[in-house]
Amino acid sequence: MGTSQKDILTKIMVLIMVFTSTVAGREMFTEQPTNLHKINNDYPYLTIATHNVGKIALTVTNFGVIGNAGYNIPDPITGYASPSLSYPQGYGLNYLSSSSLWVGAVAGPDTLVSAGNNIGWGDLNEYFPFPYPEGDIIFRSNNDPEAPEYEGAVSNQDFISTYYDTFTEFTGVDYFSGETHNPLGLKVIQRSYAWGYDYAEDFILFDYSIVNIGNKNLEDVYIGIYVDNDCGVDNTFSSHDDICGFLKSAPSQYIDGLVDTVDIAWAADNDADPNQAGNLQGIRSPTSVIGTKILRTPADSVHFTFNWWVSNFFETSINWGPRKQPTGQESVRTFLGVLGTPFTDADKYYVMSQNEFDYNQEFTMNDHSHLGWLPPPEEAAAIANGADIRYLLSCGPFDFKKGEVLPFTFAIVGGQDFYYQNFRINPFGYV
Repeated sequence: MGTSQKDILTKIMVLIMVFTSTVAGREMFTEQPTNLHKINNDYPYLTIATHNVGKIALTVTNFGVIGNAGYNIPDPITGYASPSLSYPQGYGLNYLSSSSLWVGAVAGPDTLVSAGNNIGWGDLNEYFPFPYPEGDIIFRSNNDPEAPEYEGAVSNQDFISTYYDTFTEFTGVDYFSGETHNPLGLKVIQRSYAWGYDYAEDFILFDYSIVNIGNKNLEDVYIGIYVDNDCGVDNTFSSHDDICGFLKSAPSQYIDGLVDTVDIAWAADNDADPNQAGNLQGIRSPTSVIGTKILRTPADSVHFTFNWWVSNFFETSINWGPRKQPTGQESVRTFLGVLGTPFTDADKYYVMSQNEFDYNQEFTMNDHSHLGWLPPPEEAAAIANGADIRYLLSCGPFDFKKGEVLPFTFAIVGGQDFYYQNFRINPFGYV
């Protein structure tokens, strides 16, 4: 509690210096993407905005999703297709399918999770804004003191949106569980900030205010950022060969013998997508890494969890993620028969609340049984080499009273030349 904006930016500055060198179901829209930007007094006004002042070009929405999920959604300002996450922008590279806020809690007898988007196939979007104009994204900028958008601006490019998990008439029925969305009663104010300065162009900051507008106090609340990267060249099949992990610390670049705490989840392409001749194309090859760093939580003393899994709906044996061995009389919990994708609210909450911190994907072939993990799967070598991975970075638990506001801040951070500096030199320990 009480983390200042200056403190957060200082953390980001340090992180950039370290990270740059080391580091068939229902879709989320009923009519994707034709209902975007449509003004209808009886329907939420769904729209997007694009951060593009720094090295990262990133699409944000007013319905709880970051990125464009692979759809050619037009930017309402330029009319061109919006980038999901291009880094460095302008070279035809993509590092994100979609990301979203997950909030899980115990609400009376129910265990519920509200999510911007869920798991890929069978997605339900569970956050919606008001109709236009109340639901539109607000733009601010500190570039021009004479401009109307200057007042209250924090960065070169501020986007502010407000959405709710209570518009259940628009969510439909979940493909996997057959259930309709049961809301927690949340209002979310999402602020995203981007800068074009040399020292701040490799990250975008997200600051959330999560409000309990329901009629219940919520218990054992967990907040998470779900990320599905799909790193590679634009308009290619880039989802099947990603690698991910968590970087806890790294040697300082400036003080010999000092180790900097980093604490960032990361993902990258496994081989930077060489051409048919086996060559890379310089800056037009996906040699970068993209990370997610939590900066502020509702309380100082919380549990952090990092969980990753492979989502594969054709080969269920590959739909897998690391899992601790059950203790006592417990049995291994599966999600519709698999150890990977958490399909239902109860599955998602289980992942968020189990206080597990997964080992990096590259170590899937290793047997971690002596550390309390389940044995590796038969497909461990294939998974370790790259797969269609997703990860969830969570924190909690919190109690969340009626009318209370929980702050939550994180950054999306880019680092160039990850493949050249790390993977080629040490392919079995690239971070």
